[in-house]
Amino acid sequence: LSWLSTSAFARGHVLHAMRGDAFRAADQPLRAEKSYLLALKANPYLTGVYANLGHLYADSGRVREAYLCWELARGCSPDHPSAQALIEKDRRLKEEYPDFYLPKR
Repeated sequence: LSWLSTSAFARGHVLHAMRGDAFRAADQPLRAEKSYLLALKANPYLTGVYANLGHLYADSGRVREAYLCWELARGCSPDHPSAQALIEKDRRLKEEYPDFYLPKR
């Protein structure tokens, strides 16, 4: 994917997102983060990229950044499969660890 130029595509942000996924799978978190951020800079409404960036941050112990990305993913498009998976995971965690969550006012 590195030989492809994002400037040659009207939707180059998709290539950045794909590179991020490839770098994450290849255990190259810094390059994955850079690619995901470039994708989001070009199009800040990419639910799946926010979710994947959140997973990348969680894998490296950056929990606050991860949760922020997951919140953005859920807010961008709640019906997107990536957001739905996060919503379901959050629901299960609230059921399993109710004392961890603050009560809603």
